[in-house]
Parts: sequence; C-alpha cells; structure tokens
Amino acid sequence: MTRTRYQAGIDEPSSSTASGILQAAIEEFDECGFAEASVGQIANRAGTSKSLVTYYFPTKSSLATSILALAHPNGVFMGREREASDPLDAILQAAEHIATCVAHHQIARVAIKLHHRRDIRQQGIPARYSGWLARTADYLEEAKRNGQVPVSTDVAVHSRLLVAGIAGLIDMATTTGDYLSLVDDSILLTRDRLTLIRGAKE
Repeated sequence: MTRTRYQAGIDEPSSSTASGILQAAIEEFDECGFAEASVGQIANRAGTSKSLVTYYFPTKSSLATSILALAHPNGVFMGREREASDPLDAILQAAEHIATCVAHHQIARVAIKLHHRRDIRQQGIPARYSGWLARTADYLEEAKRNGQVPVSTDVAVHSRLLVAGIAGLIDMATTTGDYLSLVDDSILLTRDRLTLIRGAKE
C-alpha cells in the first residue's frame, strides 16, 4: 500500500490542505465515480494544483484508501463513541447513526462505493461491516449477561441478521439513489429484530 504524506502525518501544518484535497476527492468520487474522476478534476475542485494533490496523495487509489480510513474510525464503518448505557439501545442508536450518515453524508456513500472495488479493498482496508458486526455482537453479549435477552440467544447469528438487514437497506438506497426512508426503515427493522430477540425470552 502506498503510504501518503497525509496518513504518515508529515507536514502537519498543511493538514488543512490535505483535508481540503480529501473533501474535493469525496465530492468528485460521489458525483463522477472513482473510475471517471481524475486527479486534475480533484485539484480543480480543491482550488489547488495537481502536483500538490500528488504530493500528499501519490495516486488516486491512495486518495480512496485515505477516504476509506476516514469512514472507518477505529475500524468501524462511520463509527462513533457509544452514548447509550443500555446495550440494546446502543444497537438501535448505531443503526440510526449509520443510516443517517449514508443518507446525509457523502463520505459514507463514497466509502460504500469504494468498497465495491476489489483493487481498493485489497489495500488493507477493513471489510465494510466487520467492525460494526463485532460491536453489535459485543452489545448483544452484554445484553445477554444483563438478562435482557435469553441466555440461549445465538449472538453471532443475530448480530449478522441485524447488520445484514441494515446493509440490505443501505444497498437498496445506494442502488436506487433514494435515501428518503433509509433512516426510518433502519430504525424500524432494528426495533423489530430486537423485539424478536427479546421475545424469545418470554
């Protein structure tokens, strides 16, 4: 994998330049797609020169991997710190947060599209939902220990079904370009699935 100056932390005072270039790349990839975007177009959008873009990011692929790294903080797609103390509420909040990011933030949509490219995926980027899946499993294990779900709950299976359900909704929205109901549908699907898991306890 090509290491960029931005990733390596070189020239920190100019990090706003690198951030501006990344934002321009996100916009260009979102509007034109990775294959059609060019370093020259990204430079124009960033209001800088092509040579400065390649100074920070030697290749278009290095821009893509940097965008994917930004979209996976701590290895979790659009991850953020847990807010809810209740683990089941944390699962619901994560589903809502991820759906909101995909519906309203270019970086999330671009990251999903970039993940479909085998040449980009092979550069050490985490699998699209692996961190989110692990986090969901951790929350379900915690709920199991707390007695909120049955002891017999198959955490691995239910974690996969929870994440796969949201992933399917995201894929449908990304394919159709219709994000209008994505957040509401994601919340409804997650609530229904959690109700089903809890219901097995009774």
